Amino acid sequence: SVRGSIPYPEPSGLPPFDPILTWVIAKNITSPKYDSTYALASAIQRTIGEQGTFAHPFIRPAWRNARGKRNIVRLNRQAMRRAVRRF
Repeated sequence: SVRGSIPYPEPSGLPPFDPILTWVIAKNITSPKYDSTYALASAIQRTIGEQGTFAHPFIRPAWRNARGKRNIVRLNRQAMRRAVRRF
């Protein structure tokens, strides 16, 4: 296991295959190393089972900043304005 990673808590040690396959298809991910989408999804499943997954704490560092809450609120308002203008 990779240092700092959290292993997947599944009895087999592997995450479920179907959500990974759905994700690979939805993102249209391909690799020249694998001849099919199923083989690529299976390789991703094995890798997650062996190395675990890493947390991606994107909100905590921004929130702890001196102006974190104000910045987040401001950025959300800007994003909403842009989204509303598109319609």
